Amino acid sequence: MAGSSFAIPMEPFLDAVFLTSFIFSFFAIVEIITVHYLIVGDKESLAVRIHRSSLWIFPLAYFVVLVVQVPLFFVGTGRPQ
Repeated sequence: MAGSSFAIPMEPFLDAVFLTSFIFSFFAIVEIITVHYLIVGDKESLAVRIHRSSLWIFPLAYFVVLVVQVPLFFVGTGRPQ
């Protein structure tokens, strides 16, 4: 039974997805703290620009990283040798 299944590296892929999510969460926290300190320091215009940019940069970068990870883990797996 064990030899009849395809060799799909799902567990390492999920590890990479979770690690990517934690890294992006960390960067989001850094962005929030930076924006907070800029607002407190009377640099609200810069804080707004950073926050508005982050609203589309973070999701786009996250999506691109996940799309790049899929071929790294799945291309070439499950094919007869």
